[in-house]
Amino acid sequence: MRVETIDPVFDPRWDSYVLQHPYGCVFHHSAWKDVLEKSFPQVRPRYFVASDDDSGLRGVLPCVMVDSRLTGKRLVSLPFSLYCDPLTDSPETFHAMKEAVCDRYRMEKARFVVFRVRFDPSRFQTGEFHDFVGYKNHTLSLEPDPEQLMLSFHRKSIQKHIHKAEMANLRITQAESEDDIKRFFAVNVRTRKKFGTPPQPYAFFKNMWDILAPRGMLMVHLAWYEAEPVGGLLCLKFKDRVHAEYIGVDERFQSMSPNILLFWRAILAARQDGYRFFEFGGTVSSNEGLLTFKRHWGTVEEDIHHFFFPDVQGFSSGLSEGWRYRLFAQTMKRMPDCIFVRIGERLYRHLGG
Repeated sequence: MRVETIDPVFDPRWDSYVLQHPYGCVFHHSAWKDVLEKSFPQVRPRYFVASDDDSGLRGVLPCVMVDSRLTGKRLVSLPFSLYCDPLTDSPETFHAMKEAVCDRYRMEKARFVVFRVRFDPSRFQTGEFHDFVGYKNHTLSLEPDPEQLMLSFHRKSIQKHIHKAEMANLRITQAESEDDIKRFFAVNVRTRKKFGTPPQPYAFFKNMWDILAPRGMLMVHLAWYEAEPVGGLLCLKFKDRVHAEYIGVDERFQSMSPNILLFWRAILAARQDGYRFFEFGGTVSSNEGLLTFKRHWGTVEEDIHHFFFPDVQGFSSGLSEGWRYRLFAQTMKRMPDCIFVRIGERLYRHLGG
């Protein structure tokens, strides 16, 4: 068996393997690699494949080297992605690919390797890796009809607010041009400002629109009150599932519950288009309020594991906790919007998702 790196954009075997593997998701796709590479200059792809002599693939594992003067060099699978499991056909293939990635980490003198794992974490629980469970994922089955889905939601927290938003005459549309992406970005910035968390660069969202939308892998809904955009929800689409990744709401209209109506309309659109699952995006395990909100949609909750090699102290903890983070967030809330956006552009060069 041979393990090597390739450019999946120019090798059709990659996407074919991702499409047929049960763990393959949108974050494995070569188009996502294109988005990351065009959006973040610090990202250097290292896409591993395992193959036999007959050239048939036996496994794929996307990684990028994130190189920052502030946070150091590390090999990540995969930044700006909730999970990105190694896709292999056997334990032997998994072992060979894991060893190849760790060898690359040593050769390039990175600080560590991190794998973001949703499926079969036991493959990594061998004593070599530090297992950090800092995020949750929530998935809703779209098999029931819309009436049954509605009844499965929490009556006061979800059903009531869907009806309230509909009575408020909020209008929901789907993005049709880059102007709509700019509108989405503006409300996303307002939401991030409320919590003191700088936004990802606008280029990231523009590249998703330019690269993913033509492939049918992107869906963006906007909520309007009269002629004003008051909310937006960006979803990724691949195979049998839709991933809700980014949301923004103008807090001046929060009482109308545009966020809840956006989720509901995205769920209905996903079901109508034949998707089987709707994922609500990652949530920090300590954020009990957001966890409760996503549970109220009748979702299945599961852990997302971050496996570090070697054991890295301090980097995987304190996601949104501690006095330093609170001080930073309070400072960000006071920043003018233009500076707040610029800080996000610079910050994510070093964080690597």
